Order: sequence, then structure tokens, then C-alpha cells
Amino acid sequence: MYDDLAYNVQNNKPGKIYNDVNGTDVYTGVPKDYIGADVTAEHFLAVITGNSSGVPQGKKILKSGPKDHVFIYFTDHGSVGLIAFPNGYLYADQLADALDKMHNKKQYGALTFYLEACESGSMFYKHLPEDVEIYSHTASNPTEPSYACSHDPQLKAYLSDCWSLAWMKDTEAHDPTEETLQQQFENVRGAVSTSESCQYGDRSLASKFTVADFMGQLSGLRRQPVPTSLTLADLQHAVPSWDVDLAVARFAHPQHTAQYDVEYELEQRRAADYRAAAITRALLPFTAARCPAGTCGAGSCACFRSCAARGATAFVCAALCCPYGDPPHSGCEPEVTPAVDFGCYRELITEHELHCGPFTSYSLKNTRDLALLCTIPRVDLTHAKFVIRQVCATNSLA
Repeated sequence: MYDDLAYNVQNNKPGKIYNDVNGTDVYTGVPKDYIGADVTAEHFLAVITGNSSGVPQGKKILKSGPKDHVFIYFTDHGSVGLIAFPNGYLYADQLADALDKMHNKKQYGALTFYLEACESGSMFYKHLPEDVEIYSHTASNPTEPSYACSHDPQLKAYLSDCWSLAWMKDTEAHDPTEETLQQQFENVRGAVSTSESCQYGDRSLASKFTVADFMGQLSGLRRQPVPTSLTLADLQHAVPSWDVDLAVARFAHPQHTAQYDVEYELEQRRAADYRAAAITRALLPFTAARCPAGTCGAGSCACFRSCAARGATAFVCAALCCPYGDPPHSGCEPEVTPAVDFGCYRELITEHELHCGPFTSYSLKNTRDLALLCTIPRVDLTHAKFVIRQVCATNSLA
């Protein structure tokens, strides 16, 4: 954990963290092995692969073997094919390589990975094999955001993500030695209406193992009533994770401060969206005339035809040519999703952050267009980086 919440100046209950409105403190007594600058993608990969030389001296690593059950829960911001760390990103191909290394080293008998992030399905879809004894449950499918829930007006913050809140409440409501991972998936999917929970990898593990097989028996946990869905209070102000900063600004007090914060956030968003659109239009001029609503699926508009002529798939063309923010619904396993060239993707993101500054929790969603560019044949990477430098030079807002 980064450990920037409990004693943050904006936390009006110092030293305490809550994950539900009217809930109990979940911070006190929690062991913290990696905090602050030590929370990096590189250290995460070293920890799970048992690489002691990849972490600071004396820091813990996973020392599991072929008879162990390993549970990994990760939550942060994300986008297509990546999840965010406080300073940097972990890409789907890098995570896939690490999990493959764990399998080859026989570091587990079975592994369960719970992932909360926008487009979290994209970290496993077409990256996680079905024959390596790994089961994954994600907060969203490969093309949609996950949502924040439980806005607390006193703390002036969102306390949870909807999917994480749902699986934790479900765990509290059942005997973990009896509930299977599959039952938990079905309960959570039924409880969360904001995004689509998905399963990847070896799904047979979900029926074979119980929650306790990975999370322990959780002795002493006070059982809560079984939730059939998240409550109205949980969902009342639910927003996509990338909209949290704006929503919090709108809830803030006093009113004049809130108005300033809202305008500042909106200005940042307009700059980020303008820059993303400018980069895409410069590299793919046909996107300047995106398809009218209702015509993308048919592939009949000029934007779609020009995109297809460059060798892009129908899925990519629909995503680029449909009005932004309304990509085609993919489900958990979109059949026509093309492979991202992650070397290209990393270079473009690095170039963008070097010249425009770091992506924000909102503008990170715009990396989607960079990922799409890295699926299209005949995209000149050198020219793409030049365009990013030129566009970013006109505006320094991230």
C-alpha cells in the first residue's frame, strides 16, 4: 500500500481509513511491508516472482511452493492493457510474463488474482492461459471503467470501488469455508450493476476452491446480512473511477471553493481531451469526422471506411470512429479485439508523459487511443512520437 491516506491533510479523521459509510477503521494494525517510493511495478513483479535481488535489502518476497495457494488483490487506476502505480505502470504483457515465471518456478499449486481497475479485463483477456492453474476475477471487462461507490459527505471522499465493496461484503456475509469462488463471482456480478465482472484463466478453479482456500477462515469476523445487491446508499453517487476528482470537487464545501475546484478540474479535462483528440487526428486524419450515432456498427461512414483501409480491425475502427466515450460494448471476451504492440504502447506513453506531464486519474483513459494506434499496421512510431511532442508543446496541462 502506498500509505498516503491515513495521515493525509485532507483526511479529517487522521490515522483512520474507512471502506464503507458508517464502517469501522480498516487501517489500524495493518502490516505495511512496502510503502511510499517502494510501491513500484518493478518491486511488485519481484515480490510475486520471489526475486530478492529485485527489492530493497531485507524486504519481503513471496516464498511459496507447489503446494501453496496464492491470493493477489490489486486495486488502483487502469486503462487498456495497463494498471497504474503511484509512479509508473504495469503492462499486461509484463504481468503475463511474471505469472508465467511463477508457474514455471512452481511457486503455487493454485493462484487467484482479484483485480480492481478500469478496463481490468484487458490485463488478462488473451494474456492469461487456461492451463496454468491461475483464476482471475476482475471488476470490469476490457473496455469499460470500474466505478467508485460509497461517497461519505463527512469525509468528503469516495471510500470504495463498487466491485471491491461487493466482494468484501460478500465475504463478510458467508462462511468462507463453504462458499466457493464461483458462488462469490455470481453473487458479486449480481450485486454490481455499474460494471461487468469477468473471469479469466482456469475457471474450473472457481468451482473447485472455496474463498477460505485463498483468504483463510477469517476467524472472528462478524457475519453481515447477505447482500443481494449494493445498497441505494452505496450506489447513490457512484461514478466512473476517472470522474472521482470532479465528483468530490462538486460535493466540496464551502461553495466558492467547490466552484473553483470544479472549474479547475473541468479545465484540466478539456485540455487532456483536446490533446488526445489532436494527437489521434494528426496520425489518423479520418477521425476528425467521426461517425454519427447509430452508424458505427454498420461500418458505413467515411471514418470507418478510411480506418479499415489502413488494415485496422472492425473493433478498432468502431472504437476510433464512434463518438468518444461510447465505444462498442465488448463483453468479457470481445472476439475481434486485436493484439496491442506493447513496445509501441510503452514508447508512446513514455513520450506523452515526458512532454505533457504525467497522466491524471482522468486523462489516463485517453491512453486507450494510444493502445488502438499500436494495433494498426503501418503506423510510423517515429512520426507518432513527433506528433505527440508537437501537440504537447502547445499546452503543458496533463
